[in-house]
Amino acid sequence: MKLVNFLLPAAVALIILSVFGCGRKAPPFLPEKDFPYTVMQLQVEIETGNIALKGTVSSIHGRGTDRAEIKGCRIYHAWYAPYDFPCEGCPVNYSVYQDVEGDVITEGGFYCRIPMEVKKGIHFFKVSLIGPNSAVGPPSTQARFAVDD
Repeated sequence: MKLVNFLLPAAVALIILSVFGCGRKAPPFLPEKDFPYTVMQLQVEIETGNIALKGTVSSIHGRGTDRAEIKGCRIYHAWYAPYDFPCEGCPVNYSVYQDVEGDVITEGGFYCRIPMEVKKGIHFFKVSLIGPNSAVGPPSTQARFAVDD
């Protein structure tokens, strides 16, 4: 009887551990290849009903830019009220991002126009280029834009 009292809880525990065991149950995969292109010297301009982001494209591995590899960009945006923005050098919370598909590289470098209502306050932007298989490159330099109206 004592053996049954021990074996039954041990069997139940074994079944529970095997069903809910640790680890992700998915097929194995290779990690994505890093995407070497980034936007440097990011600038923000207001156009009629749009925000225009401009900059130069650079490779972190020192190679030339292959426009065919760049499939779009990911735009990170943070907005702060005029009286409640972070200090210089303080971290910025980029809680919103938007993926833009299509050609964002021109002869002059990076250029992306996005429709956005510009609110009064401080706007911060960063951009990451997107490559094949949705690989995302390193973030750009930060651009800060103040709207006083």
